[in-house]
Amino acid sequence: MKFVGENILEFTDRFPNVHSCLAYLSEQKWADGFKCKKCGHSKFTIRKGRRTLQWTATDATM
Repeated sequence: MKFVGENILEFTDRFPNVHSCLAYLSEQKWADGFKCKKCGHSKFTIRKGRRTLQWTATDATM
């Protein structure tokens, strides 16, 4: 899904809440898949906060 300029009504239809917007941005950032900058793992968990999504690498042996 490619983002193009939208008016506020189209934007709120596309992203009805903060998490849907953050999910879109995450997909754009990690289009080729998530890889932790610290440890290099590609497995992850997503934790939802009030206004954040936190992608945390998980140990491949777990």
